Amino acid sequence: MTLTNPAPGIWQLQVPVPFTALGDVNCYLLRDPDGPGWTAFDTGMNIPRAVEAWNAAVAQLGLDFAHLRQIVLSHSHPDHFGLAGWLQERSGGRAPVLMSAREWEIADFIWMNRPVDRDEVLVEHARRCGLEEMHLAFLRSKEGANQEAETARAVRPFPQKVVFIGEGSLVEMGGRRWRALHTPGHADGHLAFYAEDGGLLLAGDQVLPAITPNIGFWPGIEPDPLGRYLGSLRQLRPLPVHLLLPGHGGPMAEPGSYAGRIDFILDHHRERLGKMQQAVETHGPSTVLEVTMRYFNLAAMKPVDWPFALVETGSHLEHLALQARVGRHEEASGVWKFLPQKPG
Repeated sequence: MTLTNPAPGIWQLQVPVPFTALGDVNCYLLRDPDGPGWTAFDTGMNIPRAVEAWNAAVAQLGLDFAHLRQIVLSHSHPDHFGLAGWLQERSGGRAPVLMSAREWEIADFIWMNRPVDRDEVLVEHARRCGLEEMHLAFLRSKEGANQEAETARAVRPFPQKVVFIGEGSLVEMGGRRWRALHTPGHADGHLAFYAEDGGLLLAGDQVLPAITPNIGFWPGIEPDPLGRYLGSLRQLRPLPVHLLLPGHGGPMAEPGSYAGRIDFILDHHRERLGKMQQAVETHGPSTVLEVTMRYFNLAAMKPVDWPFALVETGSHLEHLALQARVGRHEEASGVWKFLPQKPG
């Protein structure tokens, strides 16, 4: 358990998560300046090591779960949503969960009332991306490859008291007023929270200091996730952010580091789009899998990470097609092919 104090009244708690590429997620405890109340921002997953981290942090800070006023969530991915119901129960059921309506809808669809055909939908999506039965069978054979199924147990119990917030909502946390900012792309209803007092940004997974968030073309999400992500980054860039509090990695407070990091991420995706366009132009009609294999070294990745590479490639190819930088064709079998765009 690692607990740090990046700003007055705010503690960053690194909570372990069972994802090979992440290791932990940053959760935040924001103490009210008057009285015993406090706020939890993002939660981790319901696994023993995460529960131990929360219990230790609350004890170390002299807080009490009974005084937890609210649980605020950036989005519904399991490492941010999974312990929300547990924290609510620890508060005696009094602390509401604040999140966007869209992310609650997704959590309901994937975790709480998961359709019986959800696995088949994911397999069909992978098949349309170009995976053949031998690839699908290989993924099924690897423990943890189906992240949704593997993590379903770690997002229970579900919250019972939920309040919907969205763009422009004001939430008081730790004695500051935070404005909710809708920042879609990584998740349809992702929210970041900005406090003018001190220029603080609770960024969730929108802006990360050392890695870029997965922008995935998953079944059931809104169109063009990459386009929406890049657009939300551009909207965030002018904010006078003096301290970035991210969902993964350490806080960023150096002058210019916030805007510089956004510029780096925009350049990263611009370069990736160019390379994937070039791959299609060089090799001709290509499936999502074929472009993935040309861009990512799957042999160096664990099977649990392969779907993320596949959907990341899918989001870039979809964005290129919407920009008319590549063509898109659906074969009779349903498999998507991306084509070099004809001049003129």
